[in-house]
Amino acid sequence: GLPSGLQIYDLAALETIEALSRRLQEVPGLGETFGLLDLMQRLRVALGADKIHDARVVSSSREAAELLELISMDDPSSLEPWLTLDRRYTRLTVQADWVTQAETRDLMSRFTSVVADVVPSSWTIALSGMRAIDDAWVTEVQSTQLRSFPTAFVLVFVLASVFLRSVRLGLAA
Repeated sequence: GLPSGLQIYDLAALETIEALSRRLQEVPGLGETFGLLDLMQRLRVALGADKIHDARVVSSSREAAELLELISMDDPSSLEPWLTLDRRYTRLTVQADWVTQAETRDLMSRFTSVVADVVPSSWTIALSGMRAIDDAWVTEVQSTQLRSFPTAFVLVFVLASVFLRSVRLGLAA
């Protein structure tokens, strides 16, 4: 999510997204990224820009605004997966292989570190997708298990001790 006062076609916004995309592709365990900038770059190439020689996706805010307008004129729904209607939120998709939960947790940590390094704190960042959801629910299940197992142990011990009228038998139960 863009901070107040910054537009998606501003060079500062696009440079931040481009830097994040580039840095995430360097993280071991993460693959290619895809987002709004890729759509813009494809349109530039279709319009005759030389992708090899043009290192930047756009050279000005005006060019970025024109590219976004051209994309939305062709098919307004083509921007829907990548940009909200109010143009305040954009999405960047990052590919990643399926790995163990421990490796996923490490990957999410590296991902978060890169985001913190590249994206200004005034931006809103929300992780989504299968990798983030899997990490969140597994972490939640593990934390509830760590809370519920000792509680269940104590309850069974107390009830068994009372029922059997012996602490030693309660402990054995």
